[in-house]
Amino acid sequence: DTRSERALALRMMMWSRRYPEVEQTRRVGQQCLALYESMGDRDSMAQALESWGFAADCHAAFEESQEHLERSLEMRRSLGDRLGVELYIAAIVAFGVRLFNNLAVIRRQLLVRLG
Repeated sequence: DTRSERALALRMMMWSRRYPEVEQTRRVGQQCLALYESMGDRDSMAQALESWGFAADCHAAFEESQEHLERSLEMRRSLGDRLGVELYIAAIVAFGVRLFNNLAVIRRQLLVRLG
């Protein structure tokens, strides 16, 4: 089953803004989304919609871009809710852990210099 590889290749081509015409981008976006949908991969569907939204934005198809980006955001939010955690809480926790790790490194370096 090569659906995931084909969908990823299509998404990368969309992301790289390879297609000079907005119609080509739409066709690739639809194919990519259909492949991920057939696999039930909602996370990759959200990523594909995001790539499609940015590609549409480059073609000045702003309403289409906004539609795809909003759908991507909705999917990402639902995936976060499905985990039982809001995504912003996960980001705050990750930031807090990183901050305290950095403070611990600074403290150790100060103790080494003073000691």
